[in-house]
Amino acid sequence: MGRDHGTVTLHQLARSQAQLLVLANCWCGPTHEALERLPGWRDRLPQLGVQLVLVPHPFDATAVGASSTGIWWDPGSRVYDDLGVGTSPGAVLLGADGLLAGGPVNGVDEIEQFVTDIEAELAQAPEDGPAETSPAPTQDSSA
Repeated sequence: MGRDHGTVTLHQLARSQAQLLVLANCWCGPTHEALERLPGWRDRLPQLGVQLVLVPHPFDATAVGASSTGIWWDPGSRVYDDLGVGTSPGAVLLGADGLLAGGPVNGVDEIEQFVTDIEAELAQAPEDGPAETSPAPTQDSSA
């Protein structure tokens, strides 16, 4: 659920690009540390959407250092629980198909390593461009 209380499914969120979801179910110290690192993770992964998903209502997320965009509320902990996140904070990677592509990982250090791993994978990926294709085989119609 977005700040405007509109509901968005994970498939809708990932429809246009893969998404790194950073999930938290409390306002503990590690959650605040993840919030502080969130802008850096967004800068390092410009090819992805990097979203913050909070189980406790984001009463004023800007007060805890996060921008007002890319913040989602998970009422009832449905996303958090369905993805099996575990210890807060955690992170998962959704592919552009809306399916789980990586994670969950737990803890700020593990999320940092996850971001580094994703960054390395993206650096090795070929640039988007026309795919090389071979011509279709011709059919012999003289039979």
